[in-house]
Amino acid sequence: MVEYAVRRDEYREVLSRLDILEHDVVDVKAGIADLHRTMNERFDEMYRHISTMTRWTVGTLALIMTILMAIAQFI
Repeated sequence: MVEYAVRRDEYREVLSRLDILEHDVVDVKAGIADLHRTMNERFDEMYRHISTMTRWTVGTLALIMTILMAIAQFI
């Protein structure tokens, strides 16, 4: 039984290290959550830009088609 025993100070040192690791893991999880939120914001912004560009492109093409159809009526 004695050969499997752990000294009290070793046990406390291990607990202390585990506590530090636990706090580090919490910090890493918070960092990942922050990164995830930031990336979502960037993707949302990029989606808004792409939607705006698509609307402008479709509107411009519709205008060009309207002008060409008006010209074709007079030819």
